[in-house]
Amino acid sequence: MLSFAGIFTASHNQAYTPEQIHAAWTEHTGEVSVMWSTQLPIHGSAAMYRAVTCSGHKVSEAWRTVEAEWTLFDQYSVLHWQSLQTAILKDLESRCFYEYKVGAGLYWSDTFQISGRTPDYSHTPPEISEKPATLVVLGDMGIGNWSDASRALLQDLSQTHQYDGLFHLGDIAYDLQDSKGKVGDRFLRDIQPIAGYSPYMVAPGNHEKKQNFTHYKTRFRMPRHSASQNSNFFYSLDLGRAHIVVISTELYSSGDNNQVLSQQNWLREDLKQANGRRIQVPWIVVMGHKPTYCQIDWTKGMESKKGFRSNNNCYKQSPEIRSFIEDILFENAVDLYIGAHVHKYERNDVIYRNQTYPSERKTRNSVYNPSAPVHILTGIAGNDHGPNPLSPTPQLWNIVQNNMYGFGILRIPNDTHLIWEHYTSHTKALNDYLTIEKSRPAYEPIKSLVAG
Repeated sequence: MLSFAGIFTASHNQAYTPEQIHAAWTEHTGEVSVMWSTQLPIHGSAAMYRAVTCSGHKVSEAWRTVEAEWTLFDQYSVLHWQSLQTAILKDLESRCFYEYKVGAGLYWSDTFQISGRTPDYSHTPPEISEKPATLVVLGDMGIGNWSDASRALLQDLSQTHQYDGLFHLGDIAYDLQDSKGKVGDRFLRDIQPIAGYSPYMVAPGNHEKKQNFTHYKTRFRMPRHSASQNSNFFYSLDLGRAHIVVISTELYSSGDNNQVLSQQNWLREDLKQANGRRIQVPWIVVMGHKPTYCQIDWTKGMESKKGFRSNNNCYKQSPEIRSFIEDILFENAVDLYIGAHVHKYERNDVIYRNQTYPSERKTRNSVYNPSAPVHILTGIAGNDHGPNPLSPTPQLWNIVQNNMYGFGILRIPNDTHLIWEHYTSHTKALNDYLTIEKSRPAYEPIKSLVAG
């Protein structure tokens, strides 16, 4: 055992007490991973959990204990060593809620309660696939005051179990590695009252890219598979009637052709398989950090350096993302793409190749049998840079844009309806919504409208 005597000034309680607790779904049905941190490693670190209610009835189940794996996170000097621990809660039942705590010896966390509902990777239990699903989707949060209202509202929703899981689409802490990792520590402490009570799923953003994504890869555990080399970069899962796909838009600007090719091949195969079970899981939603479509301020003039720079996210980066994935989304009849990165909210129309595509019926807040994906941008849960200005010259396919701090809730009640809601965090008010309705599992691309 390594000797840490005299290195740390913290008390034993501080050095061994678990903190930064956050849960996530794994690559297996019936599992939730729980990660936490201690300043020093401690022998016998574990998670204890038991069912407390099942389908509304109290149960008296004995505690189960699962040993944790730990990693010494020593990227900086010895004064900043940190022990990161991970335990997998197994054999969870979707009809039950569980309480759990983590720690060792005399040093244990408070008790958290979490749902036993997990993704369905076997694609067989009808009681899982037919149950409505509710997901929180947000991007660009950080630790500054601008994110306080979002965290407060999310804490209320999480601790009262009003959603199944949360997807944070990058730019997590601004930045995890800053101040020798202390910013990441603070963020994970701040998010614990949310992420300790419901699965907290992440995607990498450009602010996670520094130091080769080290803090992003080390501090989180997402569903693993061989195509991503067991990394956190891209993954998918089925929940209820939806297939959810998370990709890394940052790989497309990394210059690593092998990683890009791996994600592209995986994405095509994943969506092909998802379409093969479209009757059981009719909705396909793809998420990533950078948006596919967003508004440009044409009054600034793209011919000027100033105008180009101020519109870079939407004028240059969004088309770059589209060049990699838009045809794949369209050919596989993806229903919805959600991005972040730009610090505002936009709901855009049914679009393919920069054209509005038809729906059989459409109003401002509903589409029926669309013939291409809907594109949404939600990059304003907090961030440290303030909101981006709204474009005075929105494109014809833009429906809504605002820059009030908030986040989205995605509801999948059944196989014919998908509902998107966007809330303003400070007022807790619904500021926008969309219902996508369809009478068939997947749209058929309208070939006559495909340019080129």
